[in-house]
Amino acid sequence: MRVKVSKDQVNIIDSDYMIHKGEYRVNGIEYEFEDEYNDLTCKAIFNDGNNTVEVPITLGTSIIPYEVLSSGASKCELRVYGYETEEVEENGETTTKLKLRYSPAYTEFDIRRGSYIPNASSTEEITPSQFEQYCQALEEGLQEVDSRLEEADIVIEQANNLDIDVEKTGKVATVTITDKTGTDKSVNVYDGDSGIVLFEIDNGHLIAISENPANYENYYISNGHLYLDIN
Repeated sequence: MRVKVSKDQVNIIDSDYMIHKGEYRVNGIEYEFEDEYNDLTCKAIFNDGNNTVEVPITLGTSIIPYEVLSSGASKCELRVYGYETEEVEENGETTTKLKLRYSPAYTEFDIRRGSYIPNASSTEEITPSQFEQYCQALEEGLQEVDSRLEEADIVIEQANNLDIDVEKTGKVATVTITDKTGTDKSVNVYDGDSGIVLFEIDNGHLIAISENPANYENYYISNGHLYLDIN
């Protein structure tokens, strides 16, 4: 807040400056003194009707004391004065006496309602460690869901891009897998044996095949491989 001080009057320059109840060391005052105050000691007095607090003005600035912002008052008087002293010898002793003093008409400023309430009771809070654990668990759960959804999308896409055909002649069943480009690979499965027929798939394309003779039952896709379960 900016204040101008003349011989006769204390005036607040920026009248739209807002001061709130409960604020602490966030407000200050900058003073503009007229020439009469050159080389004088200056002080400010704050009076809210409940408290009267005097503070020094140093290098043209002062604080607004917390006492007047915590009493509940809605207005506060701002009084500024400047004085000069001199050394006087009397009866062989040197004493300090007042030489002059300016005491202009005071002004006042509003103290607006503030949010802070001292001694307010607190509810039980989540400790930082608990909060971090909750966040970590949530993040891991979301990542697991995303991973499972991606795997499901891959399985559906790969299954839709493949055609599986089984043709049995006598004791031999021929399993033929055709990918989306029309490329096919076949494996012979013999009655009475068991094992796994493995087809390796890359983006819907068959790129490798391994064979263990067996009876073809069903298939599943995992990690880019097509497995034919045989028993």
